[in-house]
Amino acid sequence: MSTAEILVNEIRSIGAVIREARSALEAGQLIDVSPLESRVDELCRALAGSAAEDGVRLRDNVRALIAEFDQLAGMIEARLTGLKTAPSGDEDPVRAASAYREAGHPDPPER
Repeated sequence: MSTAEILVNEIRSIGAVIREARSALEAGQLIDVSPLESRVDELCRALAGSAAEDGVRLRDNVRALIAEFDQLAGMIEARLTGLKTAPSGDEDPVRAASAYREAGHPDPPER
């Protein structure tokens, strides 16, 4: 397998992880993208050390991967914005106490 083929496979693999993360976010799940950091670092080093003709062959793949990262970043930013604007529970203590009881906890202590 050529260097370019190996790099294309890694780009596709990273893209699949990004798509899984986006699906998880859409389903309301928490995600951990920290493992991608080392993979992207390794990919960038490999791309920097590859032959110029490989870079030309991989350009569209890299651009597509960047677009996938941009989409994930947008989803994360939207989620964070939603969390910042969501009620903290202090705004509706009756609802918070009800949720606390429904989870099987006794009534919270009075403040």
